[in-house]
Amino acid sequence: MGNYRTKLRKAGCAEVAINGGKMKMDQTFPLRRWEIVEAGPLVKTLKERWPALFTERQLFAEFNRIATTNLENYFFGAVDCYTPCFVTIFKSKK
Repeated sequence: MGNYRTKLRKAGCAEVAINGGKMKMDQTFPLRRWEIVEAGPLVKTLKERWPALFTERQLFAEFNRIATTNLENYFFGAVDCYTPCFVTIFKSKK
């Protein structure tokens, strides 16, 4: 199976490459966590060392790893809950 995946990746199959990136991020999670919590590097250093952490998709994945909650669903659920209040506020500002 590994040889087949290698051939697909070399052929440019994006799905295989994305899954490989996910697996690498999963494997390095303890290292990233230690580095961020204990070492306390600058954001610039983090961005150079772990650029995927600064993408929307990876942010959701990291939140899910830590909190076991889907951040996107949680956020939109909260927005839906407060929508009537937002509408009232926006109407009053006219």
